[in-house]
Amino acid sequence: RGTDQEDALMEQQLTFVLKLTESSPLDVGLDLFGGALPEVFPNGTLAFTLAPNLFGNATFAMVLTDDGGVLRNGLDISANVTFTIVIEQVNHAPRFSLANMSAPILEIIENGAAFSQPSFAFGITRGTAQEDALAQSDIPSLVQNLSFEVTMLGDTPFNLSAAFFTSPPAIDPASGTLSFTTAPYVYGDASFSVSLRDSGGDARGGTPVSLPQNFTVRILPVNQPPSFTLNASLV
Repeated sequence: RGTDQEDALMEQQLTFVLKLTESSPLDVGLDLFGGALPEVFPNGTLAFTLAPNLFGNATFAMVLTDDGGVLRNGLDISANVTFTIVIEQVNHAPRFSLANMSAPILEIIENGAAFSQPSFAFGITRGTAQEDALAQSDIPSLVQNLSFEVTMLGDTPFNLSAAFFTSPPAIDPASGTLSFTTAPYVYGDASFSVSLRDSGGDARGGTPVSLPQNFTVRILPVNQPPSFTLNASLV
């Protein structure tokens, strides 16, 4: 309260007053705490509740006031002190959805041209609104890069593996476009698993990869004309 006597009398009520002075990244501010200022009780206890799915730094200026007034040039406010609360990032798993298909099965015909389907993957997110917003920022260290991992699980009826395609299926992380080119004179079903990975890492229990989703490319057969060659020695 100012002096030993004032403390002994315990007549003056003490109040800590906080003011947010700076925050980052993207000036996240009091959103880190659900819009409410942290509170410091007269006994010195700091208390706050974190909002979900947000990280960043928040710096506060703090003074201690009493109700003793300013009569006879008294002072009822302390010197200013600053402190910073640091909420460390935990990477959230990226997410996406695949276009609605039956099973999902994507049907094309044998010997078709190079295939491309825009927005085959949609609802692409790095995990949280904050992580997506940081992708548009000028802070390279906080930008998470995305990539789709497409793994062939198998094919029927001939188990051709990679020979099923001249250019295997790939998904563009920016547009969600699926593209591939099938090998000529090949038909059947090829099944795939696809996951979305970000570059945010797994520190502090973070998750950099989505749950996998499956899809099947079905190449419908087109009957090819039979062929033969005459034995020149018999003609």
